[in-house]
Amino acid sequence: MQRLPAPNAFRWMLAALGCVLFAALSHAQTPAAGESYVVELKVIEATPPGAGAKPGQTTLDPALQPLANDLKALPFQEFRLADTMVKELRAGEAFTMQFGNPERKRFIRVSAVDKREGKVKLNVTMEDMRKKKPKVELKSDVSIPEGATLVLAPPRKGKSNEPAILLAVSARTQVAPKPAAGSDAAVVPPPGAAPHAR
Repeated sequence: MQRLPAPNAFRWMLAALGCVLFAALSHAQTPAAGESYVVELKVIEATPPGAGAKPGQTTLDPALQPLANDLKALPFQEFRLADTMVKELRAGEAFTMQFGNPERKRFIRVSAVDKREGKVKLNVTMEDMRKKKPKVELKSDVSIPEGATLVLAPPRKGKSNEPAILLAVSARTQVAPKPAAGSDAAVVPPPGAAPHAR
């Protein structure tokens, strides 16, 4: 015959379970009212050694100078900014960028998830639509510290002289300012409503 735990044991088990649930929920922060995320995406074409740049020389687009230390550590010789986009997103919102030369048949989608432990969590996907069957080149969940930039390098198969595509993603939190007390600017009547009498 199987013995059941004593009542005290049940109470300890329930208390332990409650602690675990509280710890799990505390990591998932609810966005503050008016909170959004300013996300900047830079699409970078990176040329491998021996495919254009002089041997031993690294050429960097002036617009990418703030990322010089991160980019020069990668196995490429030339970096060119192909496109850029800045969008303000709330949790659950996304934007899509279409790029490519000469045909703009590559797509990047960036979705804002939430903010946890001081880091903005995003989902980044890149697809190649140049062939009949779309190819997912990158699909990643990233957590970016406040105001920082993360460089993503989709995997490359085999040897190719074609420039690689790098994605530099930065994110920072933006909170909408509270309206001034007594300000009429924050009061927007619904369509068709009569104006307030004064």
